[in-house]
Amino acid sequence: MGSAKTSAADGNAPLRIFLIQSAHGLFASSGGFRANMAFCRAMAAAGHEVKMLALPHKDDLALISNHTTDGRRHFGSYEVEVFRFSYKGIEVVGLEVEQYANAMENPQVKAQHVAWLENKVDVPELDARLSFVHEEIAAFRPTHLLMNEPSSLKIAMDDKLKHPCIRVFIAHDCNNLPFGPFSVDGPGDAQLARLREVEGLWTVSKALKQYFLEFGQLDNAKVLPNHPWIFSDEPEKLPFYDNWDKKYVCAINPGAAKGFHIVHAVAQSMPDVEFLVTKSWSMTEHVITKFEELPNVLVEESVKDMEKLWCRTKVLIVPSICYEAFGLVVVEALLRGIPVISSDAGGLPEAHLNTPWVIPVTPLTGEKETDPDLIEKFGQWKIPMNDPEPWVLTLHKLLWDRDTYMEIRKQGRDAAFEYMKQLDTRVYEDWLQSLHRCR
Repeated sequence: MGSAKTSAADGNAPLRIFLIQSAHGLFASSGGFRANMAFCRAMAAAGHEVKMLALPHKDDLALISNHTTDGRRHFGSYEVEVFRFSYKGIEVVGLEVEQYANAMENPQVKAQHVAWLENKVDVPELDARLSFVHEEIAAFRPTHLLMNEPSSLKIAMDDKLKHPCIRVFIAHDCNNLPFGPFSVDGPGDAQLARLREVEGLWTVSKALKQYFLEFGQLDNAKVLPNHPWIFSDEPEKLPFYDNWDKKYVCAINPGAAKGFHIVHAVAQSMPDVEFLVTKSWSMTEHVITKFEELPNVLVEESVKDMEKLWCRTKVLIVPSICYEAFGLVVVEALLRGIPVISSDAGGLPEAHLNTPWVIPVTPLTGEKETDPDLIEKFGQWKIPMNDPEPWVLTLHKLLWDRDTYMEIRKQGRDAAFEYMKQLDTRVYEDWLQSLHRCR
């Protein structure tokens, strides 16, 4: 499934890929980070040269026996320690993340970040990062430079970058884009111009490609699925859970935009059902507290080993009302025989692979909330009303009808395996090889 046979293995010239990671940690849970890692591991295994800029924690480095220090680098008035090591066939240059965050994410730098992206101000810390990454690129001499967020895009498209290479922007979400209703920082002309000039624009779903076309008037996006190694290197060895006797309906990271109001209302309506909520980045303290107040909801920290979650999950619900790029967690659950009920927001229907159940929701419109109290509780977006009743009725079908549960369990597993089988990993190299330097 998801064969890793590639153009390099077929005797063509290997690629030299440099990836700029932005997530904190070497084992970050974000979908974009994991997708990038899966792609890079697969490219390295296929005979391509891969180098990655990463932001490891010191605890991460303790797990890497071959790491070496390479002194400290000045970023404005801050110093950040530099590490070098290899990881799963990838050459890594790492900036110690706590020190990096002090330099790049302090209030003064964050306040100027958007203006820096739009070429309106110089920010010593951000300019120093740009120079550092340029030096690493020049030393590696990549054929392709990959990134997935605005700061790295500016670094890639800056005229000071002397080494000519093909620039590829990977869109894992719409929040980081400088256009459209869900842009966190709002529109940005300079940022949009950079997206128009990259040689490659990669979106991970048809829904995200449509978003680029509708709101950015960018029609050159290539839809490529996340590399199948993000799900498993050997999917046939994944456990096929029979969780009929387990008790938890699970929701992962259900902040306001990820469906808090739906999950909370459903849990209130089904007091005899046990819900398991795992915390992550989108959940405010208010949201966590409201879940903890319900006697039938268990709130837990997120886990690195997801099997510890999957083995206890009878049904997964994904009630997002934001524009999801794809929905990795849906496929992950289906592969293990766990039925999923999700919304129809963004790319979630694509991730459902034509299996039940996808429930229509009233999604976010992109309108910003103006009430300070609601912003503190639920974030910046105005949250629309959604009826929990369809979720309650669908859960009833799965939780108390064993035949239906077993049928959906097998249907999901079969669909996910068929999806994995059809993913031809050669499309990534074929597409990258087809791109040509614009300027």
